[in-house]
Amino acid sequence: MVINFATSIVLARLLTPAEIGIFSVAFVFAGLLRTIRELGVGAYIVQEPDLTEARLRSAFGVAAFIAILTGAIVAAMAPFVGAFYRESGITDVLLVVSVSFLLTPIGSTTLALLRRDMRFKEISIAEMFSTIVQSVAGIAFAWFGFSYMSLAWSSLIGIIASVVIAMYYRPAKTPWLPAFSEWRRVWDFCRFASASSLIGNASVSTSDLVLGRMLNMESVALFNRAQSLADLIGPVLFRAINAVSLPYFVKANNDRADLGGLYFRSSALIAAVSVPTFCVLGLLAD
Repeated sequence: MVINFATSIVLARLLTPAEIGIFSVAFVFAGLLRTIRELGVGAYIVQEPDLTEARLRSAFGVAAFIAILTGAIVAAMAPFVGAFYRESGITDVLLVVSVSFLLTPIGSTTLALLRRDMRFKEISIAEMFSTIVQSVAGIAFAWFGFSYMSLAWSSLIGIIASVVIAMYYRPAKTPWLPAFSEWRRVWDFCRFASASSLIGNASVSTSDLVLGRMLNMESVALFNRAQSLADLIGPVLFRAINAVSLPYFVKANNDRADLGGLYFRSSALIAAVSVPTFCVLGLLAD
């Protein structure tokens, strides 16, 4: 959170609002397909009670297939999205982002296995390394005048860094080759998780897409900067909690613990931290 906050301040000085807006619209559009690409495969790997080699390889196969499909869709639609927003820069950003789709399944499967084993130290190191590399790359590209493409290239470099460090911590049981023998079992879980994530992502990201078309890229950037500040506090907190809560609740369910009591206690702890934090943010808005 600290690294992203500092990076956003520097980039806000190096790039104009219009440049940030171009990347934001492209990234939000790709984000809708990115939700489909992720498909809840990671959650499936974490919660599967009997994770056989065939099921793990099938999860990897489903993730790889969807990643290639959605990456191709992003690349194919890039010119049309750029024309719709009357901004060719959006096309350039989407073409770079589409490449990152192909790399993600390699690292995501490994990180899901680490979450299943509750190896949060390794996950933390991987995410920290990726964040630092992406931030340094973004600032460097912006400094040397790559404009909005500096954010696109740094995003791709950050994913490459995440894949590299994930391979370093790769559990021995991580498959190298995909399979599809158990794809129906994987799909039965993922289709509901993916639909839920897609609706949630769309509800958050629609504002950027509407502002970019009805107003201008500067409006997108100003709204996005304010939203990003709130996101540094809320979603980052919830992301940290969710990384631990899913395997924790899976374990509790397997141990036949009282999930209702655990849920209400967790909600109370989250509220105790988040409500005062957002009150302070509201008071400091001016």
